[in-house]
Amino acid sequence: MYSVSSPLLLFFAGCLMVAKLQSTGEAAASTMNYKVNETAVIKRVKLEASKGRSALQYRIQLIDEPLFKEALAFMNEHFVLNNNLMKSLAPGVAPTEPIEDDDEEPGPWEMALSEGISLAAILEDDQGTTGSMIACYMLGIERKGEVFLLPEGQDIPEFFRYIGKTLEDVEAKADVYTIFNCTSYVAGYGLATAPKYQRRGIGEEMLRARAQVCRITDTPVSAAVFTGEASQKLAKKCGYQTLAELDLTTYRIDGKLIYPNPEWPVIKWMAIRYF
Repeated sequence: MYSVSSPLLLFFAGCLMVAKLQSTGEAAASTMNYKVNETAVIKRVKLEASKGRSALQYRIQLIDEPLFKEALAFMNEHFVLNNNLMKSLAPGVAPTEPIEDDDEEPGPWEMALSEGISLAAILEDDQGTTGSMIACYMLGIERKGEVFLLPEGQDIPEFFRYIGKTLEDVEAKADVYTIFNCTSYVAGYGLATAPKYQRRGIGEEMLRARAQVCRITDTPVSAAVFTGEASQKLAKKCGYQTLAELDLTTYRIDGKLIYPNPEWPVIKWMAIRYF
């Protein structure tokens, strides 16, 4: 069996989800008839119209079961193939077509959603009418000593092994459990905002909402590998400290340059203690 950390497993699950959703033609579940559970709401945000931008009103909430399919479809569309590591892989390494996945059992991403601490930003109006999902943040709790095993015979694509090694190498440079004297932390598996709503501060609101997730779960520390320039600047703005860095332009596996021309050259392992 192939052992992995759960952030890596979640990344792979996202790649598999591309195939699962595309092969079935399954569309995102509509939020139009969704009845919000107020206990799941973290905060509400209302932006007035300004400088040519329309007004914007949305809530940030924990993703509950009725939103699982939409969250998976949203991340499939806006995150899986659009992050820095996937887009920067050397030619011949990056996947050129969806990975086949015939498994009908719940995958790791569905299992992560079942933890009940992932976040969504969802449009709404003054009457409480629910609109579409405009951002999604996949979160889970990492625990010291916890490892996951992929099933025997599971085909592990080359790109998955490379990205897995990359994430493991940068995280291995700094032990978050030792630095913060903790046995668990809230981990970020991926944040995406729909293009139409980018540069409206939604990413910052979602990242800051992790503090409330930490309080809800009584988990003081939050950590993630931030792979892009914008996400790293945002994390720093929100108080995250850099634990370790990895330069993709010189990073090699078995003597092979894996990211010859990355969109952003440095990935950062970053964390914060909220209480």
